[in-house]
Amino acid sequence: MANAVLPSPVASTAPPGLVDAELARLGVYPGPEGGDVVLGNQRVRLTPAQAQARQQAVGATIRRAASAVVLSPGYARLTDEARRDLLQRGIARARRAASKAFSTMLRAEAQQTRQP
Repeated sequence: MANAVLPSPVASTAPPGLVDAELARLGVYPGPEGGDVVLGNQRVRLTPAQAQARQQAVGATIRRAASAVVLSPGYARLTDEARRDLLQRGIARARRAASKAFSTMLRAEAQQTRQP
């Protein structure tokens, strides 16, 4: 089941709702991905299916990163401000990595369709 904070069908190692509750408590909301990507120097509008696939890929990566942070041994000893910062940085890294991987996949697909 997808959820409002991290739309992802990927199961987490954290108990259900733990990561979402912690993100909400700290006011950390990753938000949805946009419907455009930049390939080379061009902004490309994703099809609805591509946008959904991107959202699921990015959401799954963010969920894994947030779960790893929340379940890390020293997390409970951090202040809320440090927790928020750590989660936001982890989410930003995960978003960049997933978006880069998705763009690479789109480039590869575009090259395959251009070849005879």
